[in-house]
Amino acid sequence: MKTHLQRLLLFSCVLVTLTGCATATRDSTAEAVANTVSDNSTSELKLAGPVTDAFGDYWYKGKAELTSYTLEQARYGEIRQGNAVLIFVTEDFSRSKQVKLDNPAQAGNDSVNVLKLNFTKNFNTGIYPYSMMTSVFTPVQRQLNPQTLKITSSSQEWCGHTFVQMNLNDQGYRVQQNSYFEQDGDKTLSLGEPYRKMNYGQPFASIQRISLPASYNS
Repeated sequence: MKTHLQRLLLFSCVLVTLTGCATATRDSTAEAVANTVSDNSTSELKLAGPVTDAFGDYWYKGKAELTSYTLEQARYGEIRQGNAVLIFVTEDFSRSKQVKLDNPAQAGNDSVNVLKLNFTKNFNTGIYPYSMMTSVFTPVQRQLNPQTLKITSSSQEWCGHTFVQMNLNDQGYRVQQNSYFEQDGDKTLSLGEPYRKMNYGQPFASIQRISLPASYNS
């Protein structure tokens, strides 16, 4: 599971494409930032994949795992100081709508338990603040659902907003980009069947082909 989380984080970092380095300052467990799965809705799913009792005891307590970092972020030719936070939490997710379920018990087979990562970055360039966040939704039962279902990434700063979202479908991944900047604009593209079959055991270099907004580049 540790290797899986490392690959998950690498995937989200490639999507954002900002270059930086960070030093861990603390590691703690905090109250949940999202409601987690109930024992009733996951009792059968736990038997279907490589989920140990230790995993369940840790991740199905209604709490999130938070890790805070001191961030050194490259931007405009200089290293900027800031902070980054990784937030991991399990939750019930809609396979068809790809959103968090309000009523998992009523969703039937559409419900899938995911481990969600929210990865935030905050830093300043002079008086100019940046706020960036990437969210990754990956099923816990990887034997049944080996691919990440959804990734979103956004950047907010004083010029405007940029947003990118990837959704898994039958053909691969659908990518939607919306940007304040004319060079980037609003775009929709598809990543075909090879991406539909991709899992964390394969190289991530191909993801770099995605045409990301210029505002993401350092």
